[in-house]
Amino acid sequence: MGIKIEGREEKYKIIVMATLLADACLLTYYFHALRGIGTVFTHFFYIPIILASLWWKRKGLVVAIFLAVFLICSHIFLRLGVEATNDCLRAIAFIGIGFTVATLSERIEKAKAIKLAYAELDQIFNTVANGLRLIDKDFNVLRVNETFSTLSGISRYEAMSKKCHEVFHSHLCHTPGCPLTLILGGEERVECEVEKERNDGTRIPGFLTVTPFWGHDDRLIGIVEDFMDITERKRAEKEREHLIKELEDKNADMERFTYTVSHDLRSPLFTIQGFANVLREDLKRNEREKVEDNLKFIENAATKMDHLLSATLELSRIGRVANPSEDVPFGEIIQEAREQTAEQIKSSGVELSVAEDFPAVYVDRMRLVEVLVNLIANSINYMGEQSHPKIDIDYRVDGEETVFFLKDNGIGIDKSQHEKVFELFYKVDKSSKGTGAGLAIVKRIIEVHGGRMWIESEKGKGCTVCFTIPKIGKKRDKTWQNI
Repeated sequence: MGIKIEGREEKYKIIVMATLLADACLLTYYFHALRGIGTVFTHFFYIPIILASLWWKRKGLVVAIFLAVFLICSHIFLRLGVEATNDCLRAIAFIGIGFTVATLSERIEKAKAIKLAYAELDQIFNTVANGLRLIDKDFNVLRVNETFSTLSGISRYEAMSKKCHEVFHSHLCHTPGCPLTLILGGEERVECEVEKERNDGTRIPGFLTVTPFWGHDDRLIGIVEDFMDITERKRAEKEREHLIKELEDKNADMERFTYTVSHDLRSPLFTIQGFANVLREDLKRNEREKVEDNLKFIENAATKMDHLLSATLELSRIGRVANPSEDVPFGEIIQEAREQTAEQIKSSGVELSVAEDFPAVYVDRMRLVEVLVNLIANSINYMGEQSHPKIDIDYRVDGEETVFFLKDNGIGIDKSQHEKVFELFYKVDKSSKGTGAGLAIVKRIIEVHGGRMWIESEKGKGCTVCFTIPKIGKKRDKTWQNI
């Protein structure tokens, strides 16, 4: 459509010009032949000359030359008493006016084209996704784009009135590794990772590309800085490293788990196998009393294996089989655990003290009750000969974390065993009841909820088991149901 309109406009120009030239010829004939006037009417000739020069630039000089020749020829053929010098001067004036107008018109068109190109370049410069900055050899900022302004936190016009190291600078500014210094030293391109500092002190990691900025006469004016914000990439790299570390830890846990299970399950198997052989010999000798004893050992070993397998299965189910999480006051979870351990608390004579005003948490309610039941039972089992056994359940705020804890005044745990007690089937006292899987299970429950668990204790000075659970409203990377 644009081409057709342009062609139509050109046709209109040709028609208008032809009309004006025809009028010029008629006027010449009228004034020369009929009225005998040779000069006054020629001022009309400047109209087509100026229009032709404006429309077609220097190509329009054809019209000026045509009218100049036409004027001189008409005087010669009509034999008017006009001096040849005047004709030549007027012809030169036609051509001179045409050339002047054409030259000015070309310059105006070029100025418009340059202005338009500059506006388009400025638009492209400002819409580039990376931060761009032009710096001269004296470290003055010549120009920045909108992205640079957004990243640096300073307006474009304010930035252009400063030295490069005064706004959004990096640790490389004014050092031997400064990109501008390297470019001035002959480097054709400099690429590096830097951290740019905003005026408010915050830092933005980025990838910096610096290239020379040449003038029209191949003179080095300065450099062009291209800064790409890689904050998201850095965050992704950290997340990837975290995931890799987490995977490595899980693989290590799996190896320890496999070793522990195979080792601890093998013990009752050896017992069963050994007493089965003894039982066979006793049956051959018809020693009935020993047979009963051997069967009792085999039965105890099988029961122990059943308990170990049950604990292993329970640990493996955590995170795969779960109840829907819900927002629940932590005090209600303590009350349920207290009810389930009421008989054990009463028979042991333990005083259970519970704080008030616990925050609410987003958890699998049944699993958290299981955690507290296990911790209460564990504290009772390791109370020792304490004359006034006591268990306190409370919480504290450490920075952004809420730490729940269960504190007793029992026998305590040596620092060397603080990590070991969370291992599957590990028991501080080998003669104590249970399989030693309780703390491994409760720690796994806390970790699946996005928290962590640890012990604060010294031997003979009681034990405090601490754990964290995200509170309501705090965004978590993963929820109980998605694991």
